[in-house]
Amino acid sequence: MIRRALAKRWFVFLATVVVHALSTRGRALASPDTTLYIQLSDGFLRGDPSQTFTTAAVRWTKTLYLLLLTGARVAAPVHWMALMVAFNVICSGIVAVLLVGIALRASRSAAAPLVAWLAYLGCYELVQWLPFVLTDLMFCAAALVPFALVARRILEPATPPRPWLLAISLAIACFCRPPGALLIPLVLFAELVLVRRTLSVRAAAAIILGIAAAALIVRTAVVYEPARWPFRFVRPKLEEFSGREKTGEVVYDRKETFRPPPKTAADHVTIEADRFARFFQFTSSAYSRAHNLTNAVFFVPLYALGIFGAIAAIRGDDRRRRAYVAALLVWIGVYAYFFALTVLDYDWRFRVPLIPHFILLAACGVDALAVRRQPIASR
Repeated sequence: MIRRALAKRWFVFLATVVVHALSTRGRALASPDTTLYIQLSDGFLRGDPSQTFTTAAVRWTKTLYLLLLTGARVAAPVHWMALMVAFNVICSGIVAVLLVGIALRASRSAAAPLVAWLAYLGCYELVQWLPFVLTDLMFCAAALVPFALVARRILEPATPPRPWLLAISLAIACFCRPPGALLIPLVLFAELVLVRRTLSVRAAAAIILGIAAAALIVRTAVVYEPARWPFRFVRPKLEEFSGREKTGEVVYDRKETFRPPPKTAADHVTIEADRFARFFQFTSSAYSRAHNLTNAVFFVPLYALGIFGAIAAIRGDDRRRRAYVAALLVWIGVYAYFFALTVLDYDWRFRVPLIPHFILLAACGVDALAVRRQPIASR
């Protein structure tokens, strides 16, 4: 009965929209990023998008969001912020449908997709951004579509490929936020290694490690001395990153995470390693006791179940489940590494698009526990 209910996409979508719409309490909030988006939107309204399409930054990667924002401001000059919040809630409903759909395909029990959906509904780290006019929920939905398409091919090998749909979803993600570009190599990895198996795991691991090492070397050298960057492209942004990191910044504007100002290139690498570890952090000395407790209640079982699910899949004899868990781990690891080399935003905003992947990994743990309790039913 639970699986039948969760298989109804309209039910999951509407229930999620209602719950998350109520969580906003009718608020529409702005942030410093919202101010920048309004300025860029003004350029579109004037017919001068030069501030967006500039080599000084990668603002053009947010073109779709800026066009949507501009359309909302034209359609409802007074209540455009409310329209953007409504769009956030709709995107949240789309994420829930995709999340539950993946969990249903990957699970042998009804408990796993149910827990995945309930965890998503109650994830404070995601819900807190729903009332804000920001790109988080749009990118979360856009970034999950390519993963859903790849995961279905892994879990159901007979599923026909949909290259055009995959290409369109990748293009949408790339024009929502800069990290969307990471989805292209991730999808290639999943297709070549986990679906078609035309590239061996060892060869893929060597390529990934080589690219990661090269990125670390180049990034560290440029941030240590920005004058080494030979191009005009994103030079101001690199200088900004360098200036902030030279203050010891680990998480943006979270002073409690700062380290002593770096003096050598090795010190910069230490900060990047710290930033990678803090990608997974969920408590902070600057949070209230209630905030820390809320996050601990959510993330401690989430991480524990995720670790258990990953170990169970790796040790198991189901090749498809191993490939699916490998995709989740690579997705999370690559994004954590990317943010370690760039910026981890205030209150860990940039982790929001990976929340569905953490939840799906935890659902694997729930499924493994459920199968242990009722092995006959699972078979």
